[in-house]
Amino acid sequence: MSASLALLHVLKEQEIQSYMSFPDKWLGPLLQALDDDPEIVHVPATIEREALGLAVGAQLAGMRSALVMQNSGIGNLLNDWASLAYNYGISIPWIVSDRGSMGEQVMTQTLWHGRLRAILQAARIPARTFVSATELPAVTSFVQDGYAMHQCVAALFPYDFWRDDLTARGTGVDITLPPHTACQPVYVGEVPAYPRATWRRFEALEGLMAALHDEFLFVTLGDPCKEVYTLQDRTETFYMLGSMGLVLPLGLGFARAYAALGGRRKTVVVDGDGSQLMQLGSLGTFAREQPDLALIVIDNASYGSTGNQPTLTRTHVTLEGIARAFGLTNTATVGTPQALKDRLHAVLTDPGPSLTVVTVSPGAPVTPLLPLSATAIAQRFLQAAIQPKGMAIS
Repeated sequence: MSASLALLHVLKEQEIQSYMSFPDKWLGPLLQALDDDPEIVHVPATIEREALGLAVGAQLAGMRSALVMQNSGIGNLLNDWASLAYNYGISIPWIVSDRGSMGEQVMTQTLWHGRLRAILQAARIPARTFVSATELPAVTSFVQDGYAMHQCVAALFPYDFWRDDLTARGTGVDITLPPHTACQPVYVGEVPAYPRATWRRFEALEGLMAALHDEFLFVTLGDPCKEVYTLQDRTETFYMLGSMGLVLPLGLGFARAYAALGGRRKTVVVDGDGSQLMQLGSLGTFAREQPDLALIVIDNASYGSTGNQPTLTRTHVTLEGIARAFGLTNTATVGTPQALKDRLHAVLTDPGPSLTVVTVSPGAPVTPLLPLSATAIAQRFLQAAIQPKGMAIS
């Protein structure tokens, strides 16, 4: 058995069923094994922070998940680790190719490698190096320690661990690419510009909350969280307290895992235009994965929680056009209460992915801070997701 397959076997023994990844050359054989395994959910991401959001979302559905990346990706997600995984007490094992270790041919990789241990230590993220497949039994206890501590752990695998797999892969192993799936994108210029509406986000959220029944709801950070809590608090609502740009990956990871576990309820994600612009690649992941998820982007053309500074949607960017260019077909832009009501009836009833851009004016009422801790939000949401199915997760 190859080292990659042996590692996957160990992880599956820990009941890790979903894997969120960002590619690296050393990880190639493992990523291929993930694609080939029908028993798991593998979602490739556009950046490591997106993969972290997807993994946390899967955990909230009751499915254990792991993050697969190279060590430079740790630098791309440290803030999101702190404000999302660590803050909410969610354990995600990190399976990391330790680029820059002995055998590295790209010298630039050695710069980050030389500082990584000190950075992980400063962040108090447990880390351990596994040099060969003979050390894999220790991966089991290392991952279990992370679950016991409710902490992410970084399992580092240097070149020596992957060497034989990479040698075999480079001497005649044919990597079969998946068939290309054609889509018919509609480019931004073909989507008409909509006049700015006279109502505000709070009114739009009132309409959304009135339309919801038993759907799971993920709400982006800042004022939208406070407004939704003020309107109607629900155990099925997950409030983002940080990690701007990751509410769609979080909801997407949840929806994919929830469906794989047999769940049938709709997932709804509420985002803002500024947050969407920060992580546009997730729209492509959304279009590819086709989850049963309704994405509601409330577009006030401003960074409302920080003083209403203008975003690009005020002058240059049409979010619906971008989504359609990514291949999403069920899209609409609405700007009145009645249009939103009609649209919500459709997207909450029909299965599959959808995007609704709701144009509103800037401005928000004064609402209090959420009285819930991050861990309380996560625990009650997890119980709401898993209790009907009788599932359990560490």
